[in-house]
Amino acid sequence: MRKLQYLVFLPIVLFVLVLPAQAALRCITTNTGNDRNPSWSPDGFFLVYSADTATGSDLYIIPSTGGTPQQLTSGKSDHDPAWSPDGSTIAFSRVLDASPRNAAIMTIPATGGTPVQLTDGTKDSIYPSWSSDGSKIVYMSYTSSFYQICSMTPAGNSQTQLTNLSYSCWTPKYSPGGRQILFSATAPGSDDNLFTIPAAGGVPLQITTSDASEVQPDWSPDGNMIVYVDRGGVDWDLYIIPAVGQAPSKHLTIFHSDESYPDWSPDGTQIAFVSDRLGNCDIWIIDNVWEKIEPTTLGNIKAIYR
Repeated sequence: MRKLQYLVFLPIVLFVLVLPAQAALRCITTNTGNDRNPSWSPDGFFLVYSADTATGSDLYIIPSTGGTPQQLTSGKSDHDPAWSPDGSTIAFSRVLDASPRNAAIMTIPATGGTPVQLTDGTKDSIYPSWSSDGSKIVYMSYTSSFYQICSMTPAGNSQTQLTNLSYSCWTPKYSPGGRQILFSATAPGSDDNLFTIPAAGGVPLQITTSDASEVQPDWSPDGNMIVYVDRGGVDWDLYIIPAVGQAPSKHLTIFHSDESYPDWSPDGTQIAFVSDRLGNCDIWIIDNVWEKIEPTTLGNIKAIYR
């Protein structure tokens, strides 16, 4: 009898080790002056920022991958740029003359053009931020010895004071859903902490209670997290905390330098910020911000995970 021979095929299992993407740290401006106030375009391809000049500061646009900046404004003292949700317009603050506290909120097409003045400059108005649907701009205005939070339409209409507090409110930002406004404030008897109010105004809700100064907050695109600046040590560093507060914050940067003005990218994977670690204030970006960040020759960054 012929023996039957069986050819047995054994499955070969290939094990592929997938390493998580490492977060990258990039410097995208290297001017001899100071660069500040980065703001992402809604498609994530560009950043607008302010750069110091001999006459004040101008606005520039640069690809988020780095490259040659394109000048947007000239010859004035322009700062605090914020890109509109539809990408067509940039709101910013302009100092009108040498007098103190007389900056006005302006808008300019993102492609360049003639700026439009929205506030009259009789009250110092700075740090504009857009609502997610583009129907409102929130900003700070100097009123009765303190900065209060105000809002208006992109045409400058319906200017409304939203807070009336016995202390100043700083750097307001609409939440992604438009229901809340996030800001920092120096409440009596404390250092700066983070607060929210309803978008229509109301009683502030304090979300941090640190004895260190916590300023310049920004929402993650999903509204669940907040990045902000804290001076918990000798330098200003970036931290992340859940938007509901209470939970311990995560230390994002730990350099021997000052980090400030964080701005979360539209897709939530990057944070642009300002650092003086190379001498001047430059615009930097952390890529893959939720992945592990390794120490670099420029300093150390803590590990952050989703």
